Amino acid sequence: MTEPVALWRVKEMLTQVSTERTLQREGVSALQHADAAQKLEPEVAKKLAEELKTLPFLSDSLTVKILDILPETPEEVWLLFPKDSLPLDEAQIKTVLETLAKHR
Repeated sequence: MTEPVALWRVKEMLTQVSTERTLQREGVSALQHADAAQKLEPEVAKKLAEELKTLPFLSDSLTVKILDILPETPEEVWLLFPKDSLPLDEAQIKTVLETLAKHR
């Protein structure tokens, strides 16, 4: 199974590859999308990712979704959960939102 990758990391990887060789059309498109959709500076995103990974109730894939979308309300956090899983309780959602608020 592949590991999920946040947009900031995708941008970093594609930028590195583009310095070594010319990106194909799909690579250029992916880099443009990552650049436009990235909401945090890489240093801030790395710190936030490390902090979110310490929360035992977040999976790696959910952590990446949170990093990419940066939800601002409990409803937005709740919507990130797959329909077949149990959502976080109110205290856990509050913890996620407080963690995000520290890094905005």
